[in-house]
Amino acid sequence: MEFKTKKNNCTSCLFPLSMCLCQGSKSRIKIPFKIIFVMNKSEFYRLSNTARLFLMRVHPCEIRIRGLKETPLDYKKFGEELSSSENFLLFPHEESKKMTS
Repeated sequence: MEFKTKKNNCTSCLFPLSMCLCQGSKSRIKIPFKIIFVMNKSEFYRLSNTARLFLMRVHPCEIRIRGLKETPLDYKKFGEELSSSENFLLFPHEESKKMTS
């Protein structure tokens, strides 16, 4: 996936070219489940966006962006997709249950 960036930034990881994370291995890790990140549009271009790094290195993985006027997130459709398989919601909350392996 390529993005519009500043002149001296990588179009994939968005880091400055001198710190590009795309250099080297382009291999992706295959996992037996799908990771879906839901994020606000304001978070997407942050360098601290770990979801974007997952998207580059883990498969299957996708990012759903909320807050876009052109393509709003369809929560009903998203809910239907999630109800068709076993899912885990990861969200920080004071009453969250701790996951164990």
